[in-house]
Amino acid sequence: MNANMVITSNSTVFAFNDYTSTNILPFRGNFHFDVACVQHGMSIQKIALAQQRLRDNTKLYFCASKYEIENLSKPVYDYVGYDALKLTGVPRYDGLKNRAQKILLLSPTWRMNSAMPVFKNEGVARDYNPNFRETSYYKVYNSLINDPRLLAAARKYGYRIQYVLHPIVSPQYDDFTKNDSVEIISAIGDMSYEKLFCEAALMVTDFSGVQFDFAYMRKPVVYLHHNDIPQHYEEGTFHYTTMGFGEICHTNDELIDVLCRYMENGCEMPEMYRKRADDFFAFSDNNNCERIYPVMLEHERARTR
Repeated sequence: MNANMVITSNSTVFAFNDYTSTNILPFRGNFHFDVACVQHGMSIQKIALAQQRLRDNTKLYFCASKYEIENLSKPVYDYVGYDALKLTGVPRYDGLKNRAQKILLLSPTWRMNSAMPVFKNEGVARDYNPNFRETSYYKVYNSLINDPRLLAAARKYGYRIQYVLHPIVSPQYDDFTKNDSVEIISAIGDMSYEKLFCEAALMVTDFSGVQFDFAYMRKPVVYLHHNDIPQHYEEGTFHYTTMGFGEICHTNDELIDVLCRYMENGCEMPEMYRKRADDFFAFSDNNNCERIYPVMLEHERARTR
């Protein structure tokens, strides 16, 4: 309530701080802060529902790519004319330094139809879904992490497999079948995404924004756009077939074929995908905070003049 600026990685600032549409009413006139969005992913999908300017009255929006600026400049987002969009890079990339070990990292996003609804606030873990094992999401990924061919190839080439559950999927940890070759990691608690990203050699994801963390380090990404699991975002200015940072697979068997090839060849990012990453990111120097902080200070100075 005393802040001049709230620096946020997510939209719905009030919901993340326990203010509902009802209990906020007595306090509405006491909030005077400007919102500065530093993102927790990349704004390249059709996500106006969450990222439209008036959702949080966002005054500064820091971006890592010209393609984000293009997407957010569409009329539905309402940022044009407000000098809010800043091409600076984003803070979460500053600590990304490649320390690759022989680790395959599986890190998909979640699906709205396989998670429980929000009953508390956006910053609290969702409840356990007793029907999760019936979803295609569970069946696909549980089968993948227990596939004999994948596990045998990992042992043959000396790779470990880590499966990171999205925070919204993490309450379902006990549903997954465990084995000695795959470490299943819950995103609840003190785990470090940055450490996992830096130490892995290859990432498997679907539509998650973590792909950009990996591509920022110019490490190979492989996509599982499984035929049985629909995505819950539409493409905006990022098109996977022409701009993605790796191969797109539609079945588990197809994915395992690609992963075997990568492991056999030392998990090097192909030049075609490296060039796509070079085109996507405006900066790759790990100095994004140094560009962002002066912009914030200047905004505050202008506000108080």
